[in-house]
Amino acid sequence: MGFFPRPLNTCSPLVLRACRANTDWSGECPAQDSSAGLPVPALKTLRPLGVRGASVSPPRLAGSKSSTTSTPRRPSCARLAPEQRRRRRAGEEMKLKQLEGLLGGLTQFPAPKVELEQYPTGPHIASRMLYTAENSFNDITGKVVADFGCGCGTLAVASALLDAEHVIGIDVDPQSLELAQENAADLELDIDLIWSDIKNLNLKGFHIDTVVMNPPFGTRKKGADMEFLSMGLKVASQAVYSLHKTSTREHIKKAALRDFNAASAEVLCELRYDLPQSYKFHKKREVDIAVDLWRFVPNARRSS
Repeated sequence: MGFFPRPLNTCSPLVLRACRANTDWSGECPAQDSSAGLPVPALKTLRPLGVRGASVSPPRLAGSKSSTTSTPRRPSCARLAPEQRRRRRAGEEMKLKQLEGLLGGLTQFPAPKVELEQYPTGPHIASRMLYTAENSFNDITGKVVADFGCGCGTLAVASALLDAEHVIGIDVDPQSLELAQENAADLELDIDLIWSDIKNLNLKGFHIDTVVMNPPFGTRKKGADMEFLSMGLKVASQAVYSLHKTSTREHIKKAALRDFNAASAEVLCELRYDLPQSYKFHKKREVDIAVDLWRFVPNARRSS
């Protein structure tokens, strides 16, 4: 068995694979991919966990656990996995506090990359974001959900816990995808992970109902948030849920409706984003930033 991530290109989408026990698929991992300029994690041997029965194409990522981990693991998710199985067998709905508790046990960035504006989406905000999407609009359960800029997989995991039919996490950082894979494995969740820059993303062959994301605010790379929003509205057939600074509210609304042809753009609520001291230039231990939770509806009549 083997595992290695490759960049997604416009010709052949490649999904991070966790090999099943009866497969002969394996591969060698290059030290560097010159086309993406990104370091590639070392080849790892994986132990398959639960795999949903039906096979699909593109291949699904079975919840799989690496034989080694780069950061200390928090045990809470692993302990809660049996409870998650019991809840599903009993047909019980996930409660908000249960969802927040599970997300609180996920491993986050040990060394966030400032150039990618990597900040963890806290369990409080993430749980309420996804819970609202499902309980107010029925946009998660039974749907195909894509998490743009998934990082360590918080929103993707939340979507899977709320019984999305199929969850896809997309990120440009392979190290973050490794953590996302480990987080999904701890809860025995089935999530596809794709290594790709959002602006070059090609999901031809995928049907996406809902996009969820906590995009870069665009403080390091101007317009990064707009790249995410534009692609989200191109890909989603049902809705896009996204977090943006409250100070950019008018700009976001105009861009969505005028430039990206959204049918509607609605602020569902204003939240306080607890931004931890993650980088050397951060002076304070923690900063609260006002952010808006948006729901965008794509225009069904947009051109393909």
